[in-house]
Amino acid sequence: MKRKLVIIMISVTILLLTIGLTYSYFRAMIIGEGTPISAQAKGVRVIFTDNEEITDPDIIPGWKQTKRFSVKNEGTDDFEYNIVLKDLVNTFITEGFLQYKITSTNGYNMTEYVDIPKSEEAKDEILAYSVLIEPNTTQEYTLELVYHNSETVDQSEDIGSILSGKLGITEGTEKLETLADTIKTAYSSSGTRSSFDSVYDVTALHEATDYNESGSFSGTSYYFTGNPNNWVSFAGKKWRIIRINGNGSVRLLYAGSGGEDGYIGSEQTYNNSYNHPGYVGWKYSTGSSLDAIRGNANKSNAYTTVENWYNALSSTDKNYIDGNAIYCNVRNIGSGSFSTSRTFYYAGYTRLASNKTPTLECSNEADRFYNFGLMTADEVSYAGGVYGSNNSGAYYYLNASGGSSTGGNWWWTMSPSYFNWLSSSSSSTYASVFVVGGSGSFPGRLSYDRVNYTRVVRPVVSLKSSVLVTGGTGTASDPYKLTL
Repeated sequence: MKRKLVIIMISVTILLLTIGLTYSYFRAMIIGEGTPISAQAKGVRVIFTDNEEITDPDIIPGWKQTKRFSVKNEGTDDFEYNIVLKDLVNTFITEGFLQYKITSTNGYNMTEYVDIPKSEEAKDEILAYSVLIEPNTTQEYTLELVYHNSETVDQSEDIGSILSGKLGITEGTEKLETLADTIKTAYSSSGTRSSFDSVYDVTALHEATDYNESGSFSGTSYYFTGNPNNWVSFAGKKWRIIRINGNGSVRLLYAGSGGEDGYIGSEQTYNNSYNHPGYVGWKYSTGSSLDAIRGNANKSNAYTTVENWYNALSSTDKNYIDGNAIYCNVRNIGSGSFSTSRTFYYAGYTRLASNKTPTLECSNEADRFYNFGLMTADEVSYAGGVYGSNNSGAYYYLNASGGSSTGGNWWWTMSPSYFNWLSSSSSSTYASVFVVGGSGSFPGRLSYDRVNYTRVVRPVVSLKSSVLVTGGTGTASDPYKLTL
């Protein structure tokens, strides 16, 4: 009993220490006086009632401040304006605690608090779009800023976070849609598909269950089939949209500049070594058990290639990428049992080659990777591909001119296929992963190859759910243009 009491006392002490840190180390917030960028010349201006900055170095859970201002139209015409936080920086991590609400009796009015947008670099963030104000009218506003307290969530992640910005108004603009919403507007959902045993080349947006970091349901994923207008301009290249992830982020497949260059580098092995089941790993270890090969101590050759490409992106481009999106290298066993001296099949082979039942599930934490990946064989199946069949009408195969995005090159997925064993000395003992065919006899075909064969690599990234579309129609010649 004494031992149990000591453990409880230590736990309480640690909890109190954590709470103490949470309540002490937040950075100051400054909401200073802004300027009407383009509205002043039209006789519309913002007036700060208290003419004071909000600055408080002791922002703790339960903190609340207000800023009162008014917008006055001294011109002779109706005018539309945006309410803007200029040079916003918000590095707070937790969701649903740092929020704002704008209220007015005769202007823009909110009924609920919403999250202040995240921003690691200073940028202008529109809080209200195209508010109408008539001539000789003044609209009075109250801006409330709160940092809610939670008795159940550890808010210590926000220690050292910064929020700063200045209020202002700009001439009204139409509200931009997120990339995910733009996709859903352009393509109504065709619902779920019941069969995946034959090639599917109908251009449509379908639904599937998606999973989160803990392997449980995270929402509905919307994925493309056929050859839709799903082109995106990002990081100086063109991409095809694979799907909207369950968390609202948008998954993209590298397509190069639109010609036969939809891959990075040159033909290369997935892994230089091949005669051990561990070599199917995006990252891997070697050993005599399934748990051992999931150790992820080593990087595959394909992983290193994409990692080097990712590291070369600018910090601005990386800020568009959702670091919580999962890229799954499923190493569950589908048929047979794990062995370094016997043939067996990974779950992906059983699902796609035998049963034709793709999934987005990623139940084992060691199989989940972040920031970047490759397309999975399951995603190829959702997109209309079938193991052992050609599909030259699928977006993942086609380039801007209707040919192969990778020319005659086959390309790697990140999905293990099976381990073939004959003997410890045989060159026919090998690990394999799924691949997709280029132009030639097997266009768009889902198949498999030994990991030491040379194929090309097509990066996959997921853009944050907050990414907005500033233009473009999604065609190859007019891809969607983006902003944060």
